[in-house]
Amino acid sequence: LEKDVRVMSNIGDIRDFRLFVQLLASQTGQTLNMSTLAKKLGIAVSTVKRWISILEASYIIFLVPPYYRNFGKQLIKRPKLYFFDTGLVSYLTGIETAAMYEKGPMSGAIFETYVVSELYKKELHQNRKNHFYFLRTNHGQEVDLIIDRKTHLEWIEIKHSATFKPKMLNAKIGRAHV
Repeated sequence: LEKDVRVMSNIGDIRDFRLFVQLLASQTGQTLNMSTLAKKLGIAVSTVKRWISILEASYIIFLVPPYYRNFGKQLIKRPKLYFFDTGLVSYLTGIETAAMYEKGPMSGAIFETYVVSELYKKELHQNRKNHFYFLRTNHGQEVDLIIDRKTHLEWIEIKHSATFKPKMLNAKIGRAHV
């Protein structure tokens, strides 16, 4: 990863970059706040943007924007961050065994990342032009993934659970103002 990224861009302090990637890995499946990342690492927001761009171009990460009917809002609201490779996420966050994964605080985020990334990779490999989104309402209701298939939307909720419970189907967005 470090070697590939160095070829693509002149990253001065590889130690800061490594910490940056580890911090991103710990936030997979969450909304991306570039200002917070910059503050935590003591770097400029412009550097965070540049490094995000490099990681996207390297197919290390991808961003999923929020779903809004107003396209302008999609551009200004925070996207969710995902890694293409959950093995890399596990390595960067110190998850070395299945037990560490299952009992750890990141199991849900890594599972969501796996599902979203596999669906995203399938779309890329089949050269489809469908767009991925997520939805979070003002009231805290959330849909993990929306795939815009041009003719219809697919709404996908991702749960990391050993047992299906009927109440999992009860979450309704209704006519959310998006």
